Amino acid sequence: MPLSLPRIKPFWEIFGKADLDEELGLLTLTTPAGEVVTMSADGAITAKGKTIKGVKTALKNLVLEVFRTEDCTGCKVCLSHCTANALFINPTTNQIELLAEECTHCANCHYRCPVIKFGHREIEELFSEENNS
Repeated sequence: MPLSLPRIKPFWEIFGKADLDEELGLLTLTTPAGEVVTMSADGAITAKGKTIKGVKTALKNLVLEVFRTEDCTGCKVCLSHCTANALFINPTTNQIELLAEECTHCANCHYRCPVIKFGHREIEELFSEENNS
């Protein structure tokens, strides 16, 4: 089943400017530092940037956001950390939704999410300093 790029887009925008090309099925994010990450609906990802560390950080955060949107249990931990009230639980899916126009890009919701903190430690390991020196 393809990824829902429209659902993922506002979560990627926590980390920069995201553009969705629905015709091509591509979601592209440009970070403030200039890294560019593109993902297709089948999950293929390409990334480029000025530094390898910047690219790895962007990739890690964005891959974790994909898991966050897919694996959200509606626990509401992120709601209590969003001072902009940009998050709400969709009553139909019982998953978090993000109002991009309200988001301040503080990323508190990202770093507090149990799916990210505990659910996908293998991603943290994959991008850790020890595995990438």
